[in-house]
Amino acid sequence: MAQTGKLFVRTTISKAQIPIMNAHVSIIKQENDKKTLLKSLRTDENGKTITVDFEVPDAQNSLNSENTDERFFVCDIIITHPDYYTTYIKNVQIFANQISVQEINLIPLEEDVDPAGFYESIDITSQNL
Repeated sequence: MAQTGKLFVRTTISKAQIPIMNAHVSIIKQENDKKTLLKSLRTDENGKTITVDFEVPDAQNSLNSENTDERFFVCDIIITHPDYYTTYIKNVQIFANQISVQEINLIPLEEDVDPAGFYESIDITSQNL
């Protein structure tokens, strides 16, 4: 039986001291070679998106290390803003009955640089439950 897990994203600079407003946050699901856009969001004046609900595997799946069923929901997040490097976060994990907070410190672009093609990629290691 599927349950609900929640996610919100917070974008900042200067070691999480200054929030980034109006960053575009895309939450995608990749299966094989197909990418599906699940949500498209913007950050507010506090650098946060709204909290989004996802249908996730049952919490019981993550309690038994022998279990071969999916233990959590996995998605990717792409964060763009014209003044910062695009950031691609792979394998974000969302658990049943939990709020996942994905904090990201964006990297400012140098002056007079075209942001196209500049990005930072972060791959989150899977939980060893």
